[in-house]
Amino acid sequence: PEPPPCGACGDARRAAEAYDRQRTAAAADARSAEARQRAADRARAVAACGLCDVDGYRNGQVCDHDPDAPARAARGRAAVLAALGRDTTQEAS
Repeated sequence: PEPPPCGACGDARRAAEAYDRQRTAAAADARSAEARQRAADRARAVAACGLCDVDGYRNGQVCDHDPDAPARAARGRAAVLAALGRDTTQEAS
């Protein structure tokens, strides 16, 4: 024979379930707030950028909103080609 249900155990179970629901909801709210903040930050960066279109693209690629990036990439490419012993004045295919 099983013992009768314990009221205190039922209360503890219901309290634990409520606590778990609150933690899950709080975590979901925090993730949503972080996602909204990232979206707002991205929208501000796109609006302030003079390099990309209103969707945040420059020349068909996602813009990094860094006006020095193309020159830095060219210097890096030249350094790699020089390290490989290739002519840096020729365009790679």
